[in-house]
Amino acid sequence: AMRPFMGYNFGQYLQHWIDPNQEGRKVPRIYHVNWFRKD
Repeated sequence: AMRPFMGYNFGQYLQHWIDPNQEGRKVPRIYHVNWFRKD
């Protein structure tokens, strides 16, 4: 759905998200909340 709005090569965009642990790049922490959990 976003492909027509890409300002640069779509392959480079995907590679950016596939290889997040490149040297010198800080990877943000990812958190998950289970909103449907019942105690």
